[in-house]
Amino acid sequence: PARLKFLKTERTEAGAITDTVRRLALAAPQVAITLDLDGKVTRYAAASAFERMRDVMGAAFAAEALPLDEQREDVRLTGWLGLPTAGRSNALAQYVTVNGRTVRDRMIGQALRAGYMDVMARDRHPVAVIDIAIDPAAVGVNVDAQEAAGGFAGGSGGRGVIVSGQRRRLAEAPPRTAGAIASAARDDGHTPASTATPTA
Repeated sequence: PARLKFLKTERTEAGAITDTVRRLALAAPQVAITLDLDGKVTRYAAASAFERMRDVMGAAFAAEALPLDEQREDVRLTGWLGLPTAGRSNALAQYVTVNGRTVRDRMIGQALRAGYMDVMARDRHPVAVIDIAIDPAAVGVNVDAQEAAGGFAGGSGGRGVIVSGQRRRLAEAPPRTAGAIASAARDDGHTPASTATPTA
């Protein structure tokens, strides 16, 4: 087949398949999904949105992630934001759905980075699981062969709520790194259990 020459190594293709299934799993938490790659089985049981996010993203992310629920006019943004300290070198850990459909969109990616601009290094990308609910008339989908790209007809409205929503949420709940927790405990006159000096 003509597409055969575009296939990469088995490991790379398996990673792409896994990523696609993870995105679909996050988009439809009410659906049970099983992925079998050469005998390596991953199962996602039907669950709530939070439970599915935890299963896909891991318990560590779920424990630290900031819940997001932002509304502006006819655009609603829900999901979870990773701490700035959890930034990645690429945008692969950004999972976005529009009206429940998984998409990859350059404008949304730029908006995610802009929301973290003041709290994250320029060469890092935030980790996020976000669903954007918007009037379907304001969304253009099926604009590429993979039917994965999406675009806002209005553009600025969707981008604005993403940027402002992230900034507001990050400001309301500042990142709590281990150092910040230890510092706060010292200010209160206590020593966190994880940093306490053992006694004989």
